[in-house]
Amino acid sequence: MHKKKRFGQNFLVDRHYINLILDAVTPEHSDDLVEIGCGDGAITIPLQSQCKSLKVIEIDKRMVDFLLQKKMIDHSKVEFFNSDVLQIDLTNILDPKCKYKIIGNLPYNIATEIIFRLIECKHLFSLGYIMVQKEVAERLCAQPGSKKFGKLSIFTQLEVSIDHLFDLPPNAFDPPPKVNSTFLKINFDHKNNIHIIDRTVFIHLVQRCFSMRRKKISTILKDRLNQKDWESLNIDSNLRPEDLSIRDYANMSNYLKNE
Repeated sequence: MHKKKRFGQNFLVDRHYINLILDAVTPEHSDDLVEIGCGDGAITIPLQSQCKSLKVIEIDKRMVDFLLQKKMIDHSKVEFFNSDVLQIDLTNILDPKCKYKIIGNLPYNIATEIIFRLIECKHLFSLGYIMVQKEVAERLCAQPGSKKFGKLSIFTQLEVSIDHLFDLPPNAFDPPPKVNSTFLKINFDHKNNIHIIDRTVFIHLVQRCFSMRRKKISTILKDRLNQKDWESLNIDSNLRPEDLSIRDYANMSNYLKNE
């Protein structure tokens, strides 16, 4: 079937990686699952026999019709929603009494938007298994001290924990993307015990620092913090934004809020 470029469709076709994904998800018969983008059913069809229920959000009606016509769908378990995952109201279609596992090969041009959308509704999910562009995965998983560590790392890791599972080459897909891919595991129940008094102050602080990420934090924040403040915070003012931990940013934002 012809793939639509505007939907960012790159279907996984390599059986080795399909099996790796199914092994990683390890669905149980008591699991309620959500899949973002069913494609031609490479993951959908085997998943349905291993879970309690499966809700599939697919923007391309041709894909939904294709799977229904194959007559390989268990209608007692699988429910399709022909919609854009960024537009559909997840709280409307998902039972708040359930904790869903969510699986998806995310369109690379909107992957980060989808991840933040899921984080907004993280009370509905326990675990996520998602495919993203490798470069995005590196930023999501980056730790302080890494050149990849930045706003995306901080804003996601503040809410969830993310683990790198494995990489996939372009030829595992049809059509092959121009980039490598990474399969990630997200724990939505992650608790980091970082207290932030005012989220707006925190967000503005992080955005300001990383807009000048090559400068020392003492230079970036010279109008707000002096050397005595840095000593009170127990933070080396000669560090650059990528060298600070999420907790450091939380402490800084709380300090500024209490000024």
